Amino acid sequence: MLEEDLKKEELLSYFHTILLRDIMGRYKLRNYDILLILVEYLLKNDTNQNNIHSISKALSIRYETTHDYIDYLKQVYFFFEVRNFHYSLKKQLVSDIKFYALDTGFVNSVAFSFSENIGRLYENVVCNALIRKGRQIFFFRDATHECDFIVKEGNKITKAVQVC
Repeated sequence: MLEEDLKKEELLSYFHTILLRDIMGRYKLRNYDILLILVEYLLKNDTNQNNIHSISKALSIRYETTHDYIDYLKQVYFFFEVRNFHYSLKKQLVSDIKFYALDTGFVNSVAFSFSENIGRLYENVVCNALIRKGRQIFFFRDATHECDFIVKEGNKITKAVQVC
């Protein structure tokens, strides 16, 4: 077996252990298949704008189940949630969300893909770096403009980061 295959096998083992022990066991869930499908979907679509309603509809999973499972995944730091920046908190709360994986190795080893999509991985790495530094981050997208990350410190926007 090649070293790359061994690394992928080890990542998959960690992946399933996290799902079984940290999520299924901790939250006393019964349906591993639903959790697995949801996680694979989020890994495949990380860095893309989503909302819980569209995810539940795409996967034919009840909205409440999708919401709860995503919340569990965030609580164990499997995914980070980044919201679209608006000055209005109401608009911010109803806008789309981007999910970022804490471990990009899972993105490459678990999510089905025809290509590596290096841009998504770079964006995910930058997100993780900003979060590790304790930054409050958002993305920004309106009808005419888009920015990968908006960094807010206190009441001020201090940085805009475009990953390329």
